[in-house]
This record gives sequence, structure tokens and C-alpha cells, in this order.
Amino acid sequence: MDRRSTGVAALAVLVFGCATNPPLEVTDAVDLDRFVGRWYEIASFPQRFQQGCVATTATYSRRRIRRSRGESRSDNPRSDKFPSG
Repeated sequence: MDRRSTGVAALAVLVFGCATNPPLEVTDAVDLDRFVGRWYEIASFPQRFQQGCVATTATYSRRRIRRSRGESRSDNPRSDKFPSG
């Protein structure tokens, strides 16, 4: 890449990188009971610790008021981080 292309790319990053987004809408309450149970991962962003994982699930349960617990499982013969189950 020549100097001019580098300059144009840097300018584009500055101009478009400074765009502001509207604030996110936040809800007043969340019904945590809707999320209790086993969830199956259908897509994800690649994570180093999940390399080679298949059939990944997350199981959520209620513990105390305003607390929840999550547990992940994956079938990966090369990993001991997410035991099968």
C-alpha cells in the first residue's frame, strides 16, 4: 500500500470510527424464569477455549432472588474445560 492509500484509510477510520450511536434502550425488569433450563448454542463468536467444541449447551438455574447460575457443556475430546454431560 502506498502512502496515499494509507492516508485515505487512516482518514476513513477517523471519520467513521467517531460516529456516535444512540443510547441503548434498557428494560425495567427481566423475567429470569424464562431463561431457566438448557440452552443449545446455534452460533457463536470463536473463542480460544472453545476450540473444537461441538454440541455446546448452557444450563441456567435459579439460586436465590436476583441470582442465577450458568453451566456450560460441550462434546470436545481434546478439551477438559467443558466436560461432556
